[in-house]
Amino acid sequence: MASLRAATGTGAAASSEPAAAAAAGNLSAAVVNDIKDEGNRLFKEGDLAGASAAYTRVIDACTPATAKVAQANDAVAHPLQEVLAAAYCNRSMCRIKQQDYKGAETDSRAALRLQPNYPKALYRQALSLRLLGDYGAAAEALGRLLRLDPRNKEGAELLQLLRETLKQKEQHQTDSNMPSALLETALNAEETETNRRQAFARLGQMVQQRETLQEAVAKEGLLQRLALFLKQQNGKTQAIPAAKTIAAAADDSADGLAKASPDLTATAAVPAPVEAAGWELLATLVQFSPLGLSDTDSSSRSRKSGQDHLLLSVDEPLVIPSRVRLCREALRNIWRSEDFLLAFRRLQKQGLLPPPSDSNSSVDSRHWRGLCCVCLLRAFAYLKQSEADSFEHDSSFLTAVAAALDCSEAPQLQVAALQALAAVADARRRLGLKAKALTLRHGIERSMEAALTLLSAAADAKECGTGSQEQQQQQKEQLLALERNVELVVVSLFKLLGDRERAEADRVDIQRLADQLLSPFLSHCCSKNSSKQAETYVGLKALLFLMTADRDSARDFILQGSLLPHILSAATGEAAAAAGLAGTLQQQQQQQVGTALLLHCLDYVELRQKLLDEDGMNTILQLLRERDRGDPLTAKLAVALARVCVHSAAVRQEVLEQVDFTNLLQELLVQMLQQQQQKQRGLDKDLGVCVLELFFFLSLHAEFKDKLLHLDKSPDGQKDLMDTLLQVGSQFCNSSTDSSRKGSGSNSSLPRYLLCGGLCNLLRSREDKDRMRRRGARGNPGGVDLDESQLEALEALYSSLPAEAKPVANGEVDLGDESNVRILRELLLQRGAVKLLVRACTAKPLPSANVLLAAGKAFCLLAKNEKTRGVMVREGALRALLTAIGALKGSPEDQQDLQQAAAQLCISVDPSLFSYSEALDAVPAVLPLLQHGHELLQYEGALALTNLLSVSEELRLRAFAGGAWRKLAELIFTDNDLLRAAALEGWCNLASSEKVQRDLGDKTEGNADVQDLKLLLAFCRETENKRAQQAAAGALATLLNNSKIAKALPTYSNYGNLLEALKEAEQDEGPLLDRLLACLFNIWAEEASTDEEKETKRQVFEAVDKHKDKLKGLAAKLAQQMLAANENCSHKPQVQDSTASAGNASN
Repeated sequence: MASLRAATGTGAAASSEPAAAAAAGNLSAAVVNDIKDEGNRLFKEGDLAGASAAYTRVIDACTPATAKVAQANDAVAHPLQEVLAAAYCNRSMCRIKQQDYKGAETDSRAALRLQPNYPKALYRQALSLRLLGDYGAAAEALGRLLRLDPRNKEGAELLQLLRETLKQKEQHQTDSNMPSALLETALNAEETETNRRQAFARLGQMVQQRETLQEAVAKEGLLQRLALFLKQQNGKTQAIPAAKTIAAAADDSADGLAKASPDLTATAAVPAPVEAAGWELLATLVQFSPLGLSDTDSSSRSRKSGQDHLLLSVDEPLVIPSRVRLCREALRNIWRSEDFLLAFRRLQKQGLLPPPSDSNSSVDSRHWRGLCCVCLLRAFAYLKQSEADSFEHDSSFLTAVAAALDCSEAPQLQVAALQALAAVADARRRLGLKAKALTLRHGIERSMEAALTLLSAAADAKECGTGSQEQQQQQKEQLLALERNVELVVVSLFKLLGDRERAEADRVDIQRLADQLLSPFLSHCCSKNSSKQAETYVGLKALLFLMTADRDSARDFILQGSLLPHILSAATGEAAAAAGLAGTLQQQQQQQVGTALLLHCLDYVELRQKLLDEDGMNTILQLLRERDRGDPLTAKLAVALARVCVHSAAVRQEVLEQVDFTNLLQELLVQMLQQQQQKQRGLDKDLGVCVLELFFFLSLHAEFKDKLLHLDKSPDGQKDLMDTLLQVGSQFCNSSTDSSRKGSGSNSSLPRYLLCGGLCNLLRSREDKDRMRRRGARGNPGGVDLDESQLEALEALYSSLPAEAKPVANGEVDLGDESNVRILRELLLQRGAVKLLVRACTAKPLPSANVLLAAGKAFCLLAKNEKTRGVMVREGALRALLTAIGALKGSPEDQQDLQQAAAQLCISVDPSLFSYSEALDAVPAVLPLLQHGHELLQYEGALALTNLLSVSEELRLRAFAGGAWRKLAELIFTDNDLLRAAALEGWCNLASSEKVQRDLGDKTEGNADVQDLKLLLAFCRETENKRAQQAAAGALATLLNNSKIAKALPTYSNYGNLLEALKEAEQDEGPLLDRLLACLFNIWAEEASTDEEKETKRQVFEAVDKHKDKLKGLAAKLAQQMLAANENCSHKPQVQDSTASAGNASN
């Protein structure tokens, strides 16, 4: 600010112009200066009113003078303008402090008129504008300020604060105001139809993009207004003005809304496109479904992102987000089930057609009503999803579903009905035993009958497709979607109704239900009328659904109805050919479903025997010879024969003599890879699954294993069969997030299971099978504890029983000799089988428990050879095993083999080479083995744990927290010397933990002896088990690093065992002597304050001095230190060094 103070020298020259200006306006410069100083002083003292008044006097004094001088001399006026601008600016700051933001903005603007580039005025103008709420003008002022002074820190900080405020305000405006405005537009009858539909659509998009809006829409009454808007279309032919519903937004109930709108019938009916848009929005607001009820883009994205989780939690109850529950509760308060049914019937009565493919408003209203019904069923299903424990008692829901299934003129509506029923059934299934058993009511039966009728109509439509190629493709996709949803509904309901975990009184007669549903279709199996063969296809398909849901009931139904010949006739295509349908699509469909059923039937010995009795095997052989190889149906027929091979040794020999399975498998593999290269896409999943299934069943037989070994040694082109098989299998184990990619099987667990199970079969010999069976008999905690001789006697007794007294065996396999299987293990290890199994366990999405179990058993078989364990760890087998063990947490019996394999890897491979996470996760994986009923597993678990405990304190702490000390203690009391020694070695390494030392040390402070310490003292005299003796001495040596234990131990009754053990130890027992000397040294090194403690030290010294001649290495060094300290009492022994040595001696 320019100064008006009089000065001398150069300062006088500088102030001559303001003085002249003041004189020109009869103004004293000294007075102006005094007033300004007074204002500054008052501002600093906090007297804002006084300071503001002083600056006002300066402004009043300078303003006339500035105007007068400006007219006479612009050069003289400029300094006065600076003084006046400064006064305005200072008063602006006073007014900001006084919260007079309007006056502050006026003053800063006045200062800027005098000096447009005044930084302080720009900042204070921006500050006052921000406080006034004019964020745009404030940002503009700050922009000018920072252009003048880019380094202005205060301006930059204020601009950042302003931007955050603007962002928050914009977000608040979007979340709070926009939904309300959009809904207002959508409900306003005076708006155009297009605007209303767009408002609904825009609001739906906002809810999908920002989940927080979903809760806000329910809490602010918007969902309630929408629900009432749609509900009022039921009993009214007129619509409701949107303005009439504003007052009702605060009341959640239908009554409250109705009271606020007394003249609801005053205007014209809502156009069908607008009502459809409203239903779409309502379904979006209450949407949550892991089955993908909605086909919107956003739901697709959510299904894709949650795919991994759903695979692992497919049986868990649905956890519906709170925001969705809030919306559903709000809707339930207005819409009852009867209202949904009434709305559906109203729309159906007005006429329905498939939903429109575009948003053109000129589309027939019946198409829009079709869309209304689709969204209505979805919203209805979402509400019933939350009431799934009793949905079968809601006749309105089941009636609406059945009515929609009958709407043949709108296939999408039928699919929506199936999806609605499937979603509710799935939610009920996930509840498990928490919900009551599903009651078979008329609505359930009617819905299942309607679903199967749809399947029949879909089969007819496939045969007579018309229109362009694009239309036919679209129709085909619709029919496939219909079939998938029919399967989902029927299987889900059969599974719920056939639940065998229910009480006998709650069970449903599945045989009667199956007969009622399937017999009308299966009665045409022998018909030669081509028009009836579609019915046969539906019956067989429904039987396949029953087999998927309840295998035992399906088996009984097939046996009681003597359906196996009809299934075989369908699989071979004879039934369709007899009706004049040879080579048609219907014949192919019958063969596909017939073959699938046949494969299931062959799992049961009764059905296999019936097939053999009726010469079914020769029929399949003849058909296999006649067909071209390379298609899935041929592969499935080969799989059927491979399954028959397990029936008996005689049947296996007969089939293998007539079919070269190895050559067939090779041809199928090569052809599949060629098709992949030609089409430039993933493997054909259907054919791939068939090929892997064929490999799985062949791998059970010694003949196939011998052939593999023979081919590996032969010079012909079939040598690479194993490599080709592993190459195909690897493509099914790759991670994939694109579950919709056609031909890709990587997203399914079935191919992975067949591959891992087949490899496991190859790695297992008949000796392994017997060993596992015997171990299961001995290791079963709930069974009788039998030794080897008792088991052999029991097996001899069983073999002597007559055939009719033995249970019927479900097949017979010969896994081959151990010598051949051992060679196969080495070959598979060289060909990368371990890496393939690791990928099968760890690729995303994670596979099913069966895949993990099969791969884990394969690892267990490979780990039998100690030489291969290092390679297995290097290729990731330990990580895969730990992943599988974690996933099988709820199945301890299934974890057993995997835990043993992990323990074997930890025994043979230095655990310090493991990654940190692998070592840490391995501890809880092997701990359960310590409590297993089989001593071998206990022993391997103890050895593995001992190795892991040597790695780090973190692993010791985790083991101690998991109860390792107690579990090892239980093994010490067994009769097995090796097991006792291994347990004591585990104690020895676990004793290195400061936590263990501290806990045991605290226990010694009481009067009672610590039994664990007495036990270790007892084992120090275990001369019959040197390994256990050495481990016990090592554990004591480490524990005696704790001063409390070192002081307490000499008071124990068996403390003398240490001195006796030193006396009895031979000179060549160096490790034992090291540990014993470390124990005595730590006791001797403690300060002796009582006569008893001094006597203990003397006894220790004498014992060491007496036996010093047989000591070597560490023991000799410790003895020398003790003797030297005794000669020079003033030299205090190096307790820290000696204890460190003791700790090393105990490792």
